[in-house]
Amino acid sequence: MKELFILLLACLFSSTADAQYLYGLDPTFGNNGIYEGDTGGVFKIAVQPDKKIIIVGQDIKNYAYNNVIKRFKEDGEFDSSFSNSGVFLVNTNTSSSNQKIVSSIYLQQDGKIILGGWTALVNGNSDLYLIRLKPNGTFDSSFGNNGEFVNDLGSDEGITSIAVQPDNKILICGNISNNYIVVIRYHPNGTLDSSFGNNGIVVPDSTWGLDYPNANDIDLMSDGRIVLGIDGRVKALSAYCFSAVRLLPNGSLDTSFNHTGLAYSSAISGWLVYCKAMSLQPDGKVLLAGYDDSMAIIRFDSTGQPDSIFGKNGVVKLDPAGKVVDMLLQPDGRIVVATNPDGFPYPDSCYTIYRLLPNGSIDSSFGVNGKLLTQPATKPTMIGTLALQPDGKLLAGGSFVQNSKLLLVRYTPDATASITNLPTANDIVLYPNPATNYIYFDLPDNQRIRQLYIYSLDGKLHRTKYDAYLKRFSIEDLANGVYYLKLTLANNQQIIKKLLIQKNN
Repeated sequence: MKELFILLLACLFSSTADAQYLYGLDPTFGNNGIYEGDTGGVFKIAVQPDKKIIIVGQDIKNYAYNNVIKRFKEDGEFDSSFSNSGVFLVNTNTSSSNQKIVSSIYLQQDGKIILGGWTALVNGNSDLYLIRLKPNGTFDSSFGNNGEFVNDLGSDEGITSIAVQPDNKILICGNISNNYIVVIRYHPNGTLDSSFGNNGIVVPDSTWGLDYPNANDIDLMSDGRIVLGIDGRVKALSAYCFSAVRLLPNGSLDTSFNHTGLAYSSAISGWLVYCKAMSLQPDGKVLLAGYDDSMAIIRFDSTGQPDSIFGKNGVVKLDPAGKVVDMLLQPDGRIVVATNPDGFPYPDSCYTIYRLLPNGSIDSSFGVNGKLLTQPATKPTMIGTLALQPDGKLLAGGSFVQNSKLLLVRYTPDATASITNLPTANDIVLYPNPATNYIYFDLPDNQRIRQLYIYSLDGKLHRTKYDAYLKRFSIEDLANGVYYLKLTLANNQQIIKKLLIQKNN
């Protein structure tokens, strides 16, 4: 029989409030895989060689948003030996004229912790802000001004990503007033490296071929070349695109990359295009993830051309509803993507993590059909970031929506252990069957149908329905015959049901 069903990814919405989607969790971490903090959320995660976990996040106390760095032991227990009783307080969101915020992190090989963000001064502008901490969470006085370094470029600036060269020189990328990006290289002591760009600083000019660029990630090739993940308006297309820029070690454009130094995908272009994450493969291929009319991942080969062996002409599209927030590359080449529902938050929302094979197809060995959700009962969740431990265990950080509590989760390497609440086809009752004008669904109390597709036996798709509360569906316009229904449930499961339509003539 002709293959009827193509893998269509599920919606990102979660269960009803009474359901729990707790599968793939590592029971040796936190409370059966989950650490629930008092308040706040997680922006970034870094894993030390001793498997201790550092998070960049936020605490919300007394209506103030406290930017904090915290450390956890390998088992998810809070590590009070770090900094001040386990917490390095960057600054608070108050009326102070000198607020300091960090949102990116990099761990040096010697265990020192580099943090990047911005500081808002009395003139109202924000400046680039870089910190280095000792492994114990205290300021490293050998860096900058007693552990801190501020760059004022005359406008609003902030750091979005950090990389460190083998010689311990520090690279950052950031944004300037949402109109330009900046790349800076520092000596290990925090002073500007005059051998890079213009006295250590690179700001794009017209040769980059971009308007209004926004940089999200920076990484280094083994030969010292620098790769940036960007979204911006590509002049050649007059449209916003997922883009990557490659620089030579001195900060000039690497014109061997797509002949210009700039690679972009016309398949992901328009006015509402957001590239949120970049990963650089060891072979020089570049992965970009984000969203436009759907969530998407693209890959360029090492020359800057769309990689024809990845997805369809270098592009993989996921669900139309959702927003990519982070991506990481596993050592085996598999790609992990973190997403939140579109229009988030909803009272019953839940994040979704996808894993792709190196060729861009869904990795069905991960989670349930390549997807992973985590929502304890009555606790909708959102995700902010991912990290991978050396043992292959996956960390996810974010927050619980309704009570703004910090969420830190660890999964087993393939996230398939202890799968619960997975109904079978027998649990979904379809009636009447044979049917005439309407079909009805009877589901377990903890389930919903999110998507419905009706196919005829020749594989033709006749009807599609997206509905969070689907219980009845009209088939008045369908002819007599045998059909197959593919139902996508709230927990990403796909159920196939056979339907006979038999109308009275």
